[in-house]
Amino acid sequence: MMLSVLYFIGQNGTGLTIAGVGMGMMLINVICFAFCFGMNGTLETFISQSNGAKNFYMCGAWFNKGRCILTVIFVPIAIIFYFADSILISLAQDPAMSKLARDFVVLTLPGLFIFV
Repeated sequence: MMLSVLYFIGQNGTGLTIAGVGMGMMLINVICFAFCFGMNGTLETFISQSNGAKNFYMCGAWFNKGRCILTVIFVPIAIIFYFADSILISLAQDPAMSKLARDFVVLTLPGLFIFV
């Protein structure tokens, strides 16, 4: 996904835009995907065990519990993304690039929520 986004931005943007999108993708990969894919892997294990035991009620129960937990986990991630520019600036990153990275991650939040 990142290469296609960077290719598109590279054809239509500036070097600062590419840096902002790259930093935004790094934030998405490190903060969002690391937590949520790990939790989805755990959920996959529990659902597979319930399915193997032919306990289909627990398959649905685990699935719904997982959806609720991931939604609760996604809220702090969204808050972190909303303040990503302040966080990046405090880590001595370029302010203009930090603003672009924040805009990128905030605009991708609806898609990330569905993807997670």
